[in-house]
Amino acid sequence: MAKSDIQVDIHELEPVEALNPARLPKGVLDEYREAGRKVIKDNKYAVVIMAGGQRNKTTEMMIQKECLK
Repeated sequence: MAKSDIQVDIHELEPVEALNPARLPKGVLDEYREAGRKVIKDNKYAVVIMAGGQRNKTTEMMIQKECLK
């Protein structure tokens, strides 16, 4: 699948809650790891890294781009 084949509805994007793995019980951590492995294996993931304060600017740009379609 090429990048141009991938379409994302920005209205379906939701913030994720941050978790500290060191504070999770081992069983829960293992469950999350297995779920993560499955997502990676199925190529159904995305990674976005932003500096502090960038989330709002990026979201605004994505909404503006969507409105111009």
